[in-house]
Amino acid sequence: MTVQKPNVARSFYSGFALAHDTYNAISCASDGKIYYVLCSEDVEIGGKMCSYDPKTDLIKILGDLNDICGQNGSGKITQGKSHVEFYEKNDKLYFGTHVGHYEMIEGMERLPLHPARGFDLYPGGHFLSYDLRSEKFADLITQMTM
Repeated sequence: MTVQKPNVARSFYSGFALAHDTYNAISCASDGKIYYVLCSEDVEIGGKMCSYDPKTDLIKILGDLNDICGQNGSGKITQGKSHVEFYEKNDKLYFGTHVGHYEMIEGMERLPLHPARGFDLYPGGHFLSYDLRSEKFADLITQMTM
């Protein structure tokens, strides 16, 4: 009878103190790294896309979702989350963003109707790609809300 060792989970600190609700947006890519998004509820600080390299045990923040989407300094509610798996094709990871900052309306968290601190309404999610070789992002499609 072969005795198998149990899997042991380890926790990691990626360097983003505002991180929360990080689920689904985690995938292993063909380069062997784990890619994930640390979400943010903050009205002006976007979520962060990161990688973990199990070979070197190193974590790297690859980009800020708000910056990647061209929203930094725009006065609009941030791109705070991604809760989708990454899909890889031709050495690129594809994924989407959405709002992370909500307003309590009728007892539920909803898209803000009254933006905090003078911010404009959330402009809508984006479809993004990340090139594993060049380490560059592309903003492919913006879905504007009405």
